[in-house]
Amino acid sequence: MEASPSLLCRSLQAFAVLQWVFSFLGLGSVCLVALLLALLGRAWVLVVLYLIWLYGDRSTPRAGGRRSAWVRNWAIWRHFCDYFPISLVKTAELDPSRNYLFGFHPHGVLVVGAFGNFCTEATGFSRLFPGLRPHLLMLPCWFQIPIFRDYIMTSGKEEEVQAQEPDPKPPLSFTGFSPPLRAPRPSSAFPVSSPENPGVESPNLCPPPGLVSSDKASVSYLLSRPGGGQVAVLAVGGPLEALEAKPGALSLRIRKQKGFVKVALEHGASLVPVFSFGENELFRQFPNPRGSWVRRAQEALQSLLSVALPLFHGRLGLLMPFRSPIHTVVGAAIPVQRSPRPSRAQVDALHALYVERLTQLFEEHKERYGVPADRHLVLT
Repeated sequence: MEASPSLLCRSLQAFAVLQWVFSFLGLGSVCLVALLLALLGRAWVLVVLYLIWLYGDRSTPRAGGRRSAWVRNWAIWRHFCDYFPISLVKTAELDPSRNYLFGFHPHGVLVVGAFGNFCTEATGFSRLFPGLRPHLLMLPCWFQIPIFRDYIMTSGKEEEVQAQEPDPKPPLSFTGFSPPLRAPRPSSAFPVSSPENPGVESPNLCPPPGLVSSDKASVSYLLSRPGGGQVAVLAVGGPLEALEAKPGALSLRIRKQKGFVKVALEHGASLVPVFSFGENELFRQFPNPRGSWVRRAQEALQSLLSVALPLFHGRLGLLMPFRSPIHTVVGAAIPVQRSPRPSRAQVDALHALYVERLTQLFEEHKERYGVPADRHLVLT
């Protein structure tokens, strides 16, 4: 009899993770099919009315989304985080009167820690960081999917998001904020930056909810909000790092990732390094060493489809992640003086300081979370 509650809890946790994986991989397609069937049926009038409303609401993903405290506090997210479990670790106070850019490391396969900590209240983000409102950034094209886009925007404290209409600027290229500038086109679940562009790259996969568009208008809206309290969260390493996300891996793709530093300078947003211990332990990947046919195929598909396709599996060879603890450690803020047109020297200096603080954060906490003392970050 005593085992029943434990079994029930574990079952609820497994269900919570399964529905998240389904949302991550298939909910967008389901929404499109459902809308098409409704359009061809008797509900076509409702669909037309919805599409008209959708056109008028097209700027919302670039203006902070449509946040719902109710969705962010769903009990299912508590079960989701308890499955691994996921914990959020605060190391310093963050002034709620400032805006922040959180750099999340490592990317992992599905960026589970970022979702659990910053898209839900299951780990107590608002309690640990009162006055701050986190936003995960994702590829603008996902906000073109009817119904689905409304679901993924809901998260956090309710607030006015239409107070100012953002300028209709082009979406971020996969290299950052600069409109037509392009570099290698990585794709991932969450944003990444590049050295060529001043911005943050868009993610390509999309777990629910609490996400906003990663185009330039969206990030500018967040980081330029008066009064502060806005947090933009991005996975700096991007898709190429996701292809290296294997148990025990400590490789971070960061040496040439300077776009996020440039956008922080442009808006005077403080940089905060975040390291998620255990992020790479959740899945196994099919062997894909650099130079192998598997890696070449993944990189070719990435260039063609703008989507990174790690061949991963979890428990029982399925897509269910392993139960492995995730400890997401949020470092101290790095103050940034606003410079609308930062020089390369300014970007390089701030990037070097960020890398130093990130390395220090890892070294100070690694043994506490199961990383041997003789293991160190490999920065590429």
